[in-house]
Amino acid sequence: MKDYNIYDNSEVKMSITKDRQETIQHGDISFPCAGYVDFYRNEKELYPWHWHEELEIAYVTEGTVTVSVNEQKCTLKAGEGIFINAGVLHAYSGDGSAEAAMPNILFKPSLIYATAESVFYQKYIKPLIFSSALSHILLNRKNPWQAEILMRAEKVSMLMDEKNTDMNLK
Repeated sequence: MKDYNIYDNSEVKMSITKDRQETIQHGDISFPCAGYVDFYRNEKELYPWHWHEELEIAYVTEGTVTVSVNEQKCTLKAGEGIFINAGVLHAYSGDGSAEAAMPNILFKPSLIYATAESVFYQKYIKPLIFSSALSHILLNRKNPWQAEILMRAEKVSMLMDEKNTDMNLK
């Protein structure tokens, strides 16, 4: 997994277009996902407003992170996370109370459905990723299915963090 140095995020800022689309390539055709860890020391350190075509699952391992999605703002504590739908405008920042760490996984929806012609895509994924009603879902461990998502995200992050990442996940 790649660590993002939020203290000097010039690479990130350069990758965001005027319409706030993030142009960083997250994975490729053969491995359509990527993992990162964002670190925040204070409320002035942020990952700026952006959107991307990938789905995103992020969770906090240390401290607290403020998440802004469209018009909404929430604070995630250690052990909590968020799912952000494709094409949704969002930003992250520290809250200033302590250093924070937030792994996140971005993956192309095609990782789930393979081809746009599939019944699975047409019936389940397409309505999800094009739903204006579903911008994000807050995740916490009190809800069993959300706890399962957080546990799986931690497992994926661990596998992506190991050497020879491609070999571990293929």
